[in-house]
Amino acid sequence: MYSIKDLNLLGKGTQKLVFEHIESPDKVIKIMRPENATADGARVGQHYLRAHRSQGIYRQFRRELIQYLQLCKTNFYEKNYTFPIETVHGFVGTDWG
Repeated sequence: MYSIKDLNLLGKGTQKLVFEHIESPDKVIKIMRPENATADGARVGQHYLRAHRSQGIYRQFRRELIQYLQLCKTNFYEKNYTFPIETVHGFVGTDWG
């Protein structure tokens, strides 16, 4: 598990913070901004039913993974896996989620 205080902040958006990966400088670690999440993983400021959907605050991550997998499927025959979006390498644990 990575400690956020040991990571170098590269940037932040409205939903995510982006940190440099300690072991692989060509990769980044993205986490949801803690101020946008409730203690149970829902999105702050949304109606209870909408905020507590099955993926909660991680719904955007799910959408990115699905887009990447769809591009992989579409380009499977050509074996071309260079896309205009970030390439997912996996998940890592952090002390912020």
